[in-house]
Amino acid sequence: MNHKKLLENIDTLRQRIKRKSEINIPYFTIAHKFADNFEKYTRTSTVNLISSFNEALFHYDWPFPAYILEFTGRKWRRFIVYFVLALILIRYKLKDFIFKPKPSVFEHRFEEFLNEYMLANFRVNSDYIFCEWRVNPIFEGKHYLINNISKCYKNELWYACIVAAFPLLDYLCRKYFNSTNLTTSINKINNLFKKAGITSADVKPGYMAWEASKNTGESSEDVVLRDLRLIGVGLGSFLEFAEKYYEHSTDDNYTSKLNRHAILHCANVSPELWSRENTVKLLLFIDLALRLEVPLRILLNETN
Repeated sequence: MNHKKLLENIDTLRQRIKRKSEINIPYFTIAHKFADNFEKYTRTSTVNLISSFNEALFHYDWPFPAYILEFTGRKWRRFIVYFVLALILIRYKLKDFIFKPKPSVFEHRFEEFLNEYMLANFRVNSDYIFCEWRVNPIFEGKHYLINNISKCYKNELWYACIVAAFPLLDYLCRKYFNSTNLTTSINKINNLFKKAGITSADVKPGYMAWEASKNTGESSEDVVLRDLRLIGVGLGSFLEFAEKYYEHSTDDNYTSKLNRHAILHCANVSPELWSRENTVKLLLFIDLALRLEVPLRILLNETN
């Protein structure tokens, strides 16, 4: 597959996403899954809220927890999810206004708060997440690996969990490319987007798309007509962390950051790498990639 085909596929993806003018039912119903965007329209205000939450997560090195979208199927769950997101965003934004005299103190406390929230949220929902992986047909024949990853997580065996999770991510990528070539990994996706000149900022929806379009002179209305809605939130986070986790590392420099190349080549890494935080971040990234299955299959489709 070449980058020109990727550009064609992005246009195809945009055309398949439902727009406000195409929906005859009340359009305030949120899509619970990325694939729902092909049948439902999501308000721009909702997209902006989730995009803002995603940007706060990225600032503190967290992938987007895609599973929370599926909790918004019922009104009371939707209220809880939105309330928590709004609370996090308010605390995140307050540092620019109230805590200017001691920004580093607030920054540290907010990071601790966000880390604890993300870890606790994943812990509460981990059984549901691992169950979703097991029943997904794409992971047929990999239940033993998922079961071991789940057991390592519950027993706090962070090293074993991280080392086992990266091969599962590689396998998922091969399935998206319909490839049996063991050298096929997320690096292939990264290279395709680089050659096409597409960054994570180019696929982000809502107000993020408005910011990116200022140089082109497009109106916000025009941007909404062609952005990727909730899919853009997930895809933007996916591209950002795919680049981070699959960066080609050549230095044996005691990194504490998740990096597939350093880990699988047994580089000298900091003991801090094998942490609960890094384990959950990697598992969230796998979950995000899995829930982006339909959009990614459209983008990586090599046939006409």
